[in-house]
Amino acid sequence: MIEFTTVQWGMVILSAFLIGISRSGVGGGTLAVPLMALAMPDNVKLSVGLTLGLLCISDLGAVIYWRKYCHWSVLRRIIPPSLAGVVVGAILLGKISSNWLMGGIGMTCLVMIGTKFWFDKYKIDHQMPTYWLFSTTIGIIGGILSTLANAAGPLMIIYFLSMKYPKERFIATSAWFFMLVNLFKIPFLNKIDLITVSSLKINLLLTPVIVIGLYAGIKIIKYIPQKLFDKIILALAAIGSGVLVIRSVV
Repeated sequence: MIEFTTVQWGMVILSAFLIGISRSGVGGGTLAVPLMALAMPDNVKLSVGLTLGLLCISDLGAVIYWRKYCHWSVLRRIIPPSLAGVVVGAILLGKISSNWLMGGIGMTCLVMIGTKFWFDKYKIDHQMPTYWLFSTTIGIIGGILSTLANAAGPLMIIYFLSMKYPKERFIATSAWFFMLVNLFKIPFLNKIDLITVSSLKINLLLTPVIVIGLYAGIKIIKYIPQKLFDKIILALAAIGSGVLVIRSVV
């Protein structure tokens, strides 16, 4: 099994908790990705495979709990191009440097978050998500980012929030999206040895932490108003993206 120091174990456990809580819709998943990478500075790419296993476990719990609220017509538009993006991302993963990967993902997500704030500030009632070209583009980019570093969260948050869903539908639809995409990624990452027996053992070991995080998030989300919910989600996405950019230059 992969060996960690006490500090590294603390970071890995916190990442697992954040992944669990994020699948309740509270947020935190965007912080978990860079935190896991920081816990494994000598092998950032291997952290992608370890994180993917944790995401798949948390995805399952989320879709079971929120299954009644999913908006399937949106998923039918966004899933096919996202799976195509996964294939492209798998090809790129073995050819791109970790630092360029981190910085590029972080900057892309920050631009998307800034765009969302711009729309909200000037009350622009944009209809881009209804256009097939927009959905296709977002899906492909999301699939690529998800495969390269499990970092499609901020981008897809912008996409689903732009639908102006109530929080239950937002959580359910995004949870189903990530579960389907993450399951599709497994054979690709396994082929390039980023998912191993050791990483799966750690995933199983951390399953109780994910469950605790999911339960905590479900309890918290009931008391968060819709507008505050949206702000929290975007703020956490911005923090996670900023950490990725900083990590790429230090």
